[in-house]
Amino acid sequence: MISVIMPVYNSEKYVAEAIESICNQSYENWELLIVNDGSTDRTSQIIDIYAGKDSRIKVFPESVKLNASQFIKNLHFRVFKVFFPVDPFSPTG
Repeated sequence: MISVIMPVYNSEKYVAEAIESICNQSYENWELLIVNDGSTDRTSQIIDIYAGKDSRIKVFPESVKLNASQFIKNLHFRVFKVFFPVDPFSPTG
């Protein structure tokens, strides 16, 4: 499994496209961990919609009180990709 970490903050213009680019990968054994750093725009609503549709997408709200580097240090896996919403993946990665 590959874990993709996506930190977001007020990314409503880009986050749907970024999530779609992960969902449309030909490789299917992945999880998307979205760390929402207290967005005040529609980012939270958008990521919640996607998380409700696909169990591989997990949302970690600002209430977790971790910045992205702290979050990564607390994870227990070896293969991951930090992915920012302004840089969507192509379907073949």
